Amino acid sequence: MTVRGEGGHGSQPHLAKDPVPVACEMVVGLQTLVTRGFDVFDPVEATVGRIEGGTLGNIIPDTASFDLTLRIFSPESRDKLVSDVRRFLRGVADAHGLTVSSPRPRTIP
Repeated sequence: MTVRGEGGHGSQPHLAKDPVPVACEMVVGLQTLVTRGFDVFDPVEATVGRIEGGTLGNIIPDTASFDLTLRIFSPESRDKLVSDVRRFLRGVADAHGLTVSSPRPRTIP
């Protein structure tokens, strides 16, 4: 997933659209989406194993990205989870005036 904002300098964050905290918000929110949106007897799981953004501590980057893997037991849950994840990511990005590319997450099985 790639969150696109508008970079800038850390001394003037109000002139940028920082994708880093938005990506972090997405990662935390995905955990709640999974635990509160699905039956524990038909489990799903979301793993963010990589998150990346920026090159220097005082520069707001244009993009931040993370890798998302979803594990699902049933086809019904797979379809619902992929749909819910896309809707959630778009909603968080929209709320902050940013965009997110959300290709179909890697699902297992």
